[in-house]
Amino acid sequence: MLPIFLIVLSDTLGWGVILPLLPFYAEKWGAGPEKVALLFSAYALAQIVASPILGRLADRFGRKPVLLLSLCGTFLSFVWLACAHSFTAILLSRMLDGITAGNLPVAHACIADATSEHDRSRAFAYLAMAYGGGFLFGPLISSLLVHHGYLVPIALASLLSLSSLMLTALLLSPNLPNRKPGQPKRAVRWGLVPVLLGLFFVAFNLFTSGFALYAERTYRPGNMAFGPVQLGWLYSYVGAVGILVQGMLFGKILGSLGEAGVIALGFLTAMAGFGALSLVSQWSGILTITALAVFGTALLRPALTGLLSKSAGPHRQGEVLGFSQSLHGLAQIVAPLATGILIGGGHLTAWSCAIAAVLGVGLLLAVVARRQLAC
Repeated sequence: MLPIFLIVLSDTLGWGVILPLLPFYAEKWGAGPEKVALLFSAYALAQIVASPILGRLADRFGRKPVLLLSLCGTFLSFVWLACAHSFTAILLSRMLDGITAGNLPVAHACIADATSEHDRSRAFAYLAMAYGGGFLFGPLISSLLVHHGYLVPIALASLLSLSSLMLTALLLSPNLPNRKPGQPKRAVRWGLVPVLLGLFFVAFNLFTSGFALYAERTYRPGNMAFGPVQLGWLYSYVGAVGILVQGMLFGKILGSLGEAGVIALGFLTAMAGFGALSLVSQWSGILTITALAVFGTALLRPALTGLLSKSAGPHRQGEVLGFSQSLHGLAQIVAPLATGILIGGGHLTAWSCAIAAVLGVGLLLAVVARRQLAC
């Protein structure tokens, strides 16, 4: 667990540095909301095709070589991004990262190899803490360095990605234990879990692809414009809340409500939080509503990923978790396009209501089919 945690943390730190800068960096080279949305969609299209293939390769040849390949692609894409002098170069760098985007599913497969079904959702929650750490410290670092120009934080992201590559080469065992003999004992219906996971991904990517543009046009906390610095601080806050929920609360809530209850609660609180984005404008309201939304998403991702892993056999973990990344990629195409249309057309409140509506559908399905999700 510890080597995988460190690898994922260093990798997501790099992405956390880039995330709040990317929309503004693209706008610097003449991109409007539609082109910014295209960056996310292009990455996702490459990811849809590549992730299941990388997952199958990880099942066949081992986790470590595929993870090294994936991290190498991320490192090169950040170097390309730093050298970009046009929107086209930025777009191509994101596509390269998408083609080799096996970091998350292969890391999840490593955890699935080394844990029992009973402990898997909790283990995925601890892994999600590493992503939370990336969102906590990455944007914070970005906010502090952006005063020196965009190149400095992007160069740092490249170095962080390189460190993740080196950690993988040095620390990760080439042969992880497999504690899952035979077929899975779960009776979870395969068709339901991907639908719920897909709805979560759509809502999450509506938020990540549009929030910078939404906040730039809507929020004036303290009568100040909302830019990369403010966004970086807010993303750091998001990471801190996520770490708190997944590290201290997820296990307790899972023990009290079970996975079905966790999923229903996650959809409910995320729906309330994202739906209320348009009702606030000052820091107190922004932080409160964001915490509510993050509480829900921090519950949903490890619970749904754990159920998806349990529905697969022991020798298909890479393939199935790669499929989940393809679902994420599909959402990264659909959601940013919708974001570009809504925010580009000035329909800001409709954008936040669309996120809440998608999560509302997930909540309805989770409640109606709770027996299928129950352990």
